[in-house]
Amino acid sequence: MLLAFVLLDSPPPPVSGAGERGPLAAGQVIYLSTRLESDTKSAGRKVIAGWSRPGAGIQATEESGPYAVEACAPLTVRKVVPDRSLVTIKDRGGMKHTLAGDWTGRIHASETECRERFASRPDETIRENRKLQYELPPLPESHGSDAAEQSSRP
Repeated sequence: MLLAFVLLDSPPPPVSGAGERGPLAAGQVIYLSTRLESDTKSAGRKVIAGWSRPGAGIQATEESGPYAVEACAPLTVRKVVPDRSLVTIKDRGGMKHTLAGDWTGRIHASETECRERFASRPDETIRENRKLQYELPPLPESHGSDAAEQSSRP
């Protein structure tokens, strides 16, 4: 019983993506300022042609392409695993997605805030990796030596 009291008394460490709003919590609605794409998830097949008669019918279908979650769509936090830096979210279609790593700059509390951030990178798309997680690419290295070389040239 004492151990439970100690655990409840100490706040959990903040999860990446929490920002100034505090740690993310299950049930919270968030907005991501990037588009997510997955080749392993499916939005289903799309009917492109059909024909039917009483007692018979035929439909031509095609794959609808990769499953995508558009930027700034409302997403619900399902589970937060702080020690592994994982956040599981659910989109409007009921599909679950796992964010891995630090998403602080891409998680927003409002759609307006999200749209403002997304305007600076409208073509950014993050694809699901082999672990079925979305990870942000590493930031590019600063090219300070290149800038110094260019400024020294006549």
